[in-house]
Amino acid sequence: MPEAQRPLLLIIRHAAAEDAAPGQADLKRALTARGKRQALDLGRFLRQLEVAPQAVLTSPAVRARETAEIVARHAGTKITVAQDDVLLPGARPESVVARLQHWEEPWPLALVGHEPDLGALAALLAGGAGSYPLPFKKAGVACLELVSCAPGGGRLLWFLPPKLVRQLLE
Repeated sequence: MPEAQRPLLLIIRHAAAEDAAPGQADLKRALTARGKRQALDLGRFLRQLEVAPQAVLTSPAVRARETAEIVARHAGTKITVAQDDVLLPGARPESVVARLQHWEEPWPLALVGHEPDLGALAALLAGGAGSYPLPFKKAGVACLELVSCAPGGGRLLWFLPPKLVRQLLE
């Protein structure tokens, strides 16, 4: 595919979340005030770079959904946010790659999920099987250009922790 038409994939780890209360299910943990700020900064940053996602797939976990919704709201475009079980904690990177191979919506696409799953996914797409996972911080983001939706089919353009995102906004 010509370079100008290569799709961009944004991989985003959910922002800072509250600790689980006794008896609370892990998937019910919400963002903290800090996490909401991280997500807002990330949305503004993506808008500033003009790489705002045109669609977002998110883990159904509350903290991931909240991150996705805040990023989408502040990225500056009308974005569809959809939940996908393929991004639940413990997701296999190969399952996400299989989902991407059938993606027909607009690009750039953002995926919002959990560690260590996203780090393994980014490594699989950028380097192929057996690559060392990227260590995503909470509210960290990576941008890959996809030559193909297959292991080793992506090129890592940038990988940023939330502190650097915030500094770049100032």
